[in-house]
Amino acid sequence: MTPPLCHAVALPGRGFTLVELLVAMLLGIMLSAGMVTAYLGTKHSAFYQDQLARMQENGRLAVWLLSREVVMAGFFAGLMAPHTQTPAAEIAQCGATKWVLNIALPLDHVDNHERGTTPVATGAGVLSCLHGDQIKDGTDILLVQRTAAEPSLSHGSPAGRLGVSRVKSWYLRVQAGAPAGWEWHAPAGLGEAVASDPQANYWKGLSRIFYVRTFSNPGDKLADMPTLCMETIAGNAMESRCLVEGIEDLQFEFGIDSNGDGVPDRYLEAPSQNQIRNAVTVRIHLLVRSIASIPGWVDEKTYMLGRKYLASRRDRYIRRVLSTTVLLRNRLRPALLRSERL
Repeated sequence: MTPPLCHAVALPGRGFTLVELLVAMLLGIMLSAGMVTAYLGTKHSAFYQDQLARMQENGRLAVWLLSREVVMAGFFAGLMAPHTQTPAAEIAQCGATKWVLNIALPLDHVDNHERGTTPVATGAGVLSCLHGDQIKDGTDILLVQRTAAEPSLSHGSPAGRLGVSRVKSWYLRVQAGAPAGWEWHAPAGLGEAVASDPQANYWKGLSRIFYVRTFSNPGDKLADMPTLCMETIAGNAMESRCLVEGIEDLQFEFGIDSNGDGVPDRYLEAPSQNQIRNAVTVRIHLLVRSIASIPGWVDEKTYMLGRKYLASRRDRYIRRVLSTTVLLRNRLRPALLRSERL
């Protein structure tokens, strides 16, 4: 007997109802919104952390650069009483006091510069090599004079980094039995200067002015990018070089030794020229700002840089205050020797 054949039975088709479709769409939208929110949150957090890390790195670099310059202020080839011979007239100058390489003023200061005016240092006077309208209002300016930490030419042997440049620079010539003095040489020809006397040592002179400029790129002077810059002697001219972006404020306090024991008795923001000569420590205060603004961030903090109070900016930049105290080793050393003699 032949079994009956099985026939497939087609069921009537059934789609989504309008309510089901709306619910599915709502769930899809909620899922997509959650994914977008999580992505944006992650992106915002990564951007914030990147700006924070960069800001902290810039701040540490600026503190290191300034600390090194301050601790080296007044170092002239390791001499206890360096010769004060003034370089020849062709040396670049920065004001009527002939501050550049006038080693009688190895450390000087401008307290709370007023933007738009020409800066006036405590001892060096008018700093004509600076553009007062480019310096951030209310920030301090520091002047440092010294020689390089190592000689460019030692007993006739050039340093490895001496180079072959023919651009002339000033060198402090130091030789036993003779007074030290400044001489004008090109690195490429410096070896010839000691051909007749291999016992002479030559130390490159460095004169630097540190300040906060309102912009970093010279081609974009309207941009709001506060930057730590340096005016430095280069050949026979003063040259601007920017070092670290995001430095918004710079303040100094000088620890004054009133009794010659090598210990600061008080800290002053605007010491006189004689008081600066008796400074043995310097407090450095920096206000560091992020390079870019942070979406959704509002800076409502207030800041203290030493004794200077800064109100909340209420903008979208993150900021931090970095401070350190630096010992003026080259100013402290003579004081300690005097106290030992006593």
